[in-house]
Amino acid sequence: MKSLHYMAIVSLVWMQSAGADTLVANKHPITQTPGFIENQPRVGRDWISHLVFYESHEGVAGQTGPGQIYYQRFGNDGSPMGLPILITSDLDGSSDDSLVDMNSGGDHIAYIAHVPGTAGGSVRLYGMNDGATFELVSAAPYLLNVRIHRNVVAWTQGDGQGNSSVWMLDLSWPILQPLQMSDGRHPTGWVDVGTRYIVWEEHEGNTNNNILAYDLWTGSLIPVAATAASESRPAAQRNMRGDFVVWEERNSQRTRILARNITEYGPVIEVAVADNPGWVSDAAIEDDLITYSINRTGMNVDVFAYRLSDGSTHQVTSAPANELLPSVYGDFVAFVDQGDISLAHLTFVADPCAASGGDADNDGICGDLDNCPVHANPEQSDRDADGAGDACDPVTSFDKIDAAVQIVLGRGAHDDSFAVEALLKLNAGSNGIDPLTDPLVLTVANVQFAIPAGGFRRGPFGGFAFAGKVGAIKVIASIRRLPSGKYLIAAAGTCADLTGAANPVQVGISIGDDAGASTVQAYIR
Repeated sequence: MKSLHYMAIVSLVWMQSAGADTLVANKHPITQTPGFIENQPRVGRDWISHLVFYESHEGVAGQTGPGQIYYQRFGNDGSPMGLPILITSDLDGSSDDSLVDMNSGGDHIAYIAHVPGTAGGSVRLYGMNDGATFELVSAAPYLLNVRIHRNVVAWTQGDGQGNSSVWMLDLSWPILQPLQMSDGRHPTGWVDVGTRYIVWEEHEGNTNNNILAYDLWTGSLIPVAATAASESRPAAQRNMRGDFVVWEERNSQRTRILARNITEYGPVIEVAVADNPGWVSDAAIEDDLITYSINRTGMNVDVFAYRLSDGSTHQVTSAPANELLPSVYGDFVAFVDQGDISLAHLTFVADPCAASGGDADNDGICGDLDNCPVHANPEQSDRDADGAGDACDPVTSFDKIDAAVQIVLGRGAHDDSFAVEALLKLNAGSNGIDPLTDPLVLTVANVQFAIPAGGFRRGPFGGFAFAGKVGAIKVIASIRRLPSGKYLIAAAGTCADLTGAANPVQVGISIGDDAGASTVQAYIR
């Protein structure tokens, strides 16, 4: 018996600049329950408040018991209100409840109740106003998923012989008689219901899927996508006019999230792309926002949002753990967060530099006021007082650079390490360097990283030192001025990716407006 879902409220803020606006995403945990796995979140609203509903299974990943459906109310800022409410009653395990959805009016929740150990199940409606459960479809075999929007319920149903079809039912009809939408000659999969369209995937052969849409306003069937790639997991736009459909396209090289205004036969829009073995998936669309999960090669899964109105992309989550399966409603995105459910409240903040020349270098200084608008220089330093920031001053080459490099290649892509020492002599035309205010950019073979201005601190025995993480690389570095007037720069890094590094190795150093490079024979093992 599950005793408690919701624990303490935690709020984190991520900010991601994209296009003209900045996204501020405040995260709230909805469930924090050891011993339970939550999945398939959906966000909606009834006449009382916003809520997120989800399926919950007792157990651990890969070994879970029958599912139950809960919902959690939350306020306008995304903070949970009260405790979660159980809406399914089969606590004896006689039903495995999953794949929940809620209509936009907030008066009904639809879900599938599977009979454990069998292929049978039923499509059920839960009334938010009276708490009553009603079976729309009883003892149906091979129910794949169900969706509801306004008065329309749609689901995919198989016969156990490799055939499946899409069914729909309009709750406003006097007689609740399901209508078969596809002919069953081609197996069907994922289905979704939007304001205007029911969309589903239809299987062609062993690998290719196509996307079809049924226009609820005209009763016509529309082919959305039928290419040599495999299209799947479509979603139909809710609220607004419902003109857009979004789907996933896969081939041997990459995965894409695509969108199209099918009412106006508009062009296909590429929302997101990831090269294999990375992927993008789980697209959802509501009003102006498309949300999706993305896994880049060698990285974790995060949630992103794409705005149809301006074509901008915004990162919603950035935790080191996997966050995926997003659902969007209004300003809220719910997602799976390490087996729990979390919610992000989204706020788009207008660019304060929109009327002042923009901020092309993203340094926080509007272009009309920036003394170097093409290179990030938030400190606006101008040591020679010529009106142009130091970041825009011409680069002065070192008079001489001597370097020594050691590279240790690990077993994985980010298990490599390096050490470099470089002896620099400044050019006679140099205006000098200041490690406290000048950024340092170091290149070793195919790895480059930058220690930003202000990153170095004075060391206890003279010189300047830095220790920290630059991107994925853990770096320690030092700069020391020798009695001869030369500078000794030393740096070591771990968790780098030096795949393919071979002699001769290129070493490049840039500090402030002084730069130089040298080719050396490195010690590589």
